[in-house]
Amino acid sequence: MPAHLAPPFRADHIGSLKRPAELLAKRTDFDDGKCTREDLKVVEDKAIREAVKMQQEVGIKAITDGEFRRHMFFDGFHNNLDGMVVVPNPGRELFKMYVPDVKGFFESHAAKPADTMICKAKLVRNKPMYRPEFEFLKMLVKPDEVKNIKLTLAAPQ
Repeated sequence: MPAHLAPPFRADHIGSLKRPAELLAKRTDFDDGKCTREDLKVVEDKAIREAVKMQQEVGIKAITDGEFRRHMFFDGFHNNLDGMVVVPNPGRELFKMYVPDVKGFFESHAAKPADTMICKAKLVRNKPMYRPEFEFLKMLVKPDEVKNIKLTLAAPQ
């Protein structure tokens, strides 16, 4: 009898994987200017390798990077379009308080909103949005598993 039987159901996941403490700490360091983008990338790469290994060990077929390089699921979309401008430390006046989620955020105990983006010119895509994430994941799986790579893509709504 085999030591490990395939379960009679499929396992999958939606959204981000839980970020390791080391990655959260390094992202805080990066946000506070205490390390470089390359320092952060080293920790992201390690965390993604471990996440891929964990998914493979438990039999998940749709392998993801856990969105470990992103703050939000749509990161990599707007910031890779010419015409978008980053607004660091946006003020309250930039947001529409009639939107329940926005109002709820500002009424919560959140320290401050994250950087946001505003469209200032015609949008042009001059570089790939998710290719670097895909290429890194591709290196971590077998050639016949590349077709199962799962990346979150922002919808054009």
